[in-house]
Amino acid sequence: MYLCQSPAVRAQEVRFKADGVKEVIKVVFLPWFNSYRFFAQNVVRYELTQPFKVFTEEELEKSVQHVMDKWILQNFKKLTDFTH
Repeated sequence: MYLCQSPAVRAQEVRFKADGVKEVIKVVFLPWFNSYRFFAQNVVRYELTQPFKVFTEEELEKSVQHVMDKWILQNFKKLTDFTH
């Protein structure tokens, strides 16, 4: 991340500065990591409080009404078939 923001990207001369790396960590990485950690903690909390249910393909097809939801499920199925 430090080099992506440096003059090296524009083919200019660069002098490495540890302060620049610290700044990138503080401004970019730490907020991203804290957001991810917050999300992961809430996922765990949700999974502990809500019963986990696996839907069959038939149940999904019956419950989905909106055309965009059908499109998303169709493309997801294509992706899983391709991956397997």
